Amino acid sequence: MTERLPVAGVLLGIALADDAVAVAVNGHRPGDSFAADAAVAADPAENGLRDGLLGLIESLLDGCGLRRRDISGVVFEAGPGGFSRVRAGCAVAQGLGWGLDIPVGAVDSHFLRALCLSPGAGSGGDLRVIIVRDARMGHRFVSVHECRAGQWSATLPVRSIPTDEVAAALSLLPEPGSAIQVIATGDAIDELIASDREFGSWRRTAAADPVDQAVTLVTRAAGYATWGPARDARPLYLRDKIALDLDEQAALRASRTLAQ
Repeated sequence: MTERLPVAGVLLGIALADDAVAVAVNGHRPGDSFAADAAVAADPAENGLRDGLLGLIESLLDGCGLRRRDISGVVFEAGPGGFSRVRAGCAVAQGLGWGLDIPVGAVDSHFLRALCLSPGAGSGGDLRVIIVRDARMGHRFVSVHECRAGQWSATLPVRSIPTDEVAAALSLLPEPGSAIQVIATGDAIDELIASDREFGSWRRTAAADPVDQAVTLVTRAAGYATWGPARDARPLYLRDKIALDLDEQAALRASRTLAQ
């Protein structure tokens, strides 16, 4: 996984922690590319999440002496996660990208969490991060990311797995070796470890707090994001597809017209 950030200037990030939303900006302090400011709010009700995010963004920009038109790019946490929350975060990022004619970047939520648990650039130590989160409907979101010699790779890309199949899937992982540290996190990790002694040697840790998550998003994860125009921004769906992109919507309308 190669780091590349095709955006210069002020970058805005939208992060969706487990129980809060957070936004951050960087690139607004010349000479310090890792300086960032962030704002966090308790997770609003679903119907008010988009408005709450927009208000939080405006408050952060005002505090930094910035305006919307100063933003050069926006990066958002694309999921997996709660559908309403991820969809709202994507909608806000897409709306800003469209309105300001700036690129939008999407970051896998599990990879963002792995980055939050890893040392910063230039720090040594190899790492394997195992994440298991509740996906509801009898499933878990599962992923394994590794950082070796400063290079990230997805040993097990994030996927939705039936709860009773998670242990078997993780048992197939190659041995990490004695030189690599194994960290496990996620709201369903304790349940998994309690069910199988094989995983008892993992070091469990809590997820990063929302501010750290937002800051990591704009200072480190943005370089690994999938960037493109606002029209291409979309959440990461791991089960049945429940939304159509713009091209698919146009094709559906055209097919209905032909059928009449």
